[in-house]
Amino acid sequence: MPAIRRRYSVTPWSGQRRSGRCPHAEVAALAGGADALARRARATGDLRLACQLAEWAVQADPASAEASAVRAQLYSERKNSESSPMAKAIFGEAAAQSDKHHKTLTGPAPAPPAES
Repeated sequence: MPAIRRRYSVTPWSGQRRSGRCPHAEVAALAGGADALARRARATGDLRLACQLAEWAVQADPASAEASAVRAQLYSERKNSESSPMAKAIFGEAAAQSDKHHKTLTGPAPAPPAES
């Protein structure tokens, strides 16, 4: 355990990992990639676990549009499932930030066709 802690530890004064690969990338690699981890997050029945897996998928591959879309969807669902106004605000903001990130990856939505 100390070797794992040393490899992935964050130094309190720098905020950076000491060495090695990002643990989120390792989890995503074990799942078959960030997109596979995002699909697994969507398939799980536990919203808390799903949000964590989707977050790891995006952290492992920030350029993945699929992982980003899944994260936005799950945070939105989580916001709607909460009863506390504070939790709703936190997950609502997470959903909005995830949606914004997804839109930067995919570009603006196409305009609807003009009626003739």
